[in-house]
Amino acid sequence: MFHAKLHGIALTLLRFSLAFVFLWFGLLKLFGVSPVLDVIARAYPFMVENKTLFLLLAILEVALGIGILVRRFAVLSAWIMVGHLLLATGGVLFSPQAFVNHFPFLSVVGEFVIKNIVLIASALLVIAYEAKE
Repeated sequence: MFHAKLHGIALTLLRFSLAFVFLWFGLLKLFGVSPVLDVIARAYPFMVENKTLFLLLAILEVALGIGILVRRFAVLSAWIMVGHLLLATGGVLFSPQAFVNHFPFLSVVGEFVIKNIVLIASALLVIAYEAKE
């Protein structure tokens, strides 16, 4: 019984954590103060050059943050989140900017990639558990 209750608490906490991260990151982009603007500009220059596209990215992240909170939309939001994170990670995963000198010494950009891998795993857990209920 304790584990079943813990399961529910952990899943809710995971959903709220993902929502918090995506809302915060999306709002930082929306207001043009995101610390990853340079990373995005180097990996996907067209995203930063095209203000409309960048605004849509910010809105998408905010919408994903809200969507993951609403159980009805949690699975769909988590799938979109996984796709978004894979695209964001793919642009820098194998680039020299991910490492200081060489593998395995991570730069700040490399830490950005590792953080995305954890977020992907978290979104997949939400999908696995929410889709069952």
